[in-house]
Amino acid sequence: MRRPLFNAVRILLSAAILFLLLRKLQIGSPSAILLNAKSGVAVTIVPVMISWYLAGLKWRFVQPVTRRLTVQQSIKNTLIGLTYGYLLPGGQLMGEIGKYMHTRLDMVRREGLAASIILDKIIGFVALTLVGAVGALADAQAPVFVRNISVSLTIAGLFYILTMTVLPLRKAIRAGAASLFSFLRIKKMSALYDTMFPEYPRPHDILSCFGVSIVYQLTIGGIVYLLAQNVSVALPVTRLLWIWGIVGIVQSLPISYGGLGVRELSFVFLLSLYGVTGSSALSLSLNIYLLLLIGACIGTILIVIDVLKKRNGYRRVKT
Repeated sequence: MRRPLFNAVRILLSAAILFLLLRKLQIGSPSAILLNAKSGVAVTIVPVMISWYLAGLKWRFVQPVTRRLTVQQSIKNTLIGLTYGYLLPGGQLMGEIGKYMHTRLDMVRREGLAASIILDKIIGFVALTLVGAVGALADAQAPVFVRNISVSLTIAGLFYILTMTVLPLRKAIRAGAASLFSFLRIKKMSALYDTMFPEYPRPHDILSCFGVSIVYQLTIGGIVYLLAQNVSVALPVTRLLWIWGIVGIVQSLPISYGGLGVRELSFVFLLSLYGVTGSSALSLSLNIYLLLLIGACIGTILIVIDVLKKRNGYRRVKT
């Protein structure tokens, strides 16, 4: 009962924020919006496809060494994750769970699979804050508190990467955490810590995932920049990098339906600091959501294909 109620609250929150924004802002006629969206997709389709490839590649590095998916399978399950995260009301957390469930069907060995998905998410978050911090430090007009927070998050994230790449330090942290949680009798925290600091990822795999994650976030920043130019938001790319860093974190919070509403509100507020009209900021955010929906629709098609293949295979076995 709690899950449906929570999802209903998130859907209502997203709908309410979008309704208020659309009521207050003038974003043009439906035909103009459609034309704008088409041109936005046209100028970003290549980098978007590159981002799908990078998303599958970076996740593959932290998958269990004993049974890794191919890059194509990783891309497929990443797109399926978009379906659960942006078409269904579960949010990004549900997207990760959906990716896990479908990946299990492709892997013989499942040990460490959940840890690999969580690791990919954490390393991606560190890369996002790092790219955002570089953008904020390079932007002379970035608010001071944004610089301070982004630098603090980046330092914490880089320390996590350090603990994962220096094996003696990782083992010491695991041993210390295990002793502490055992003493406090907190079994759930111990399991969570084992997931965040697993034994299997090799240091060079962590670094490879981190490096690809940075390239991935820069690609996403490039997509946001191209879409911003398409809707006449003429801001330097460094400014858009830190703005997207904040928006990316906000939209990942499990308080809305696929980030709808909170993403648009964040863009409208942050871009208004630099004289961008609310209608342009809203158009930029909706174009970003359209690209996410394209990936989610492809993921839906892949799910349907998998279901049909299994059904046909079951019929053949039965006959």
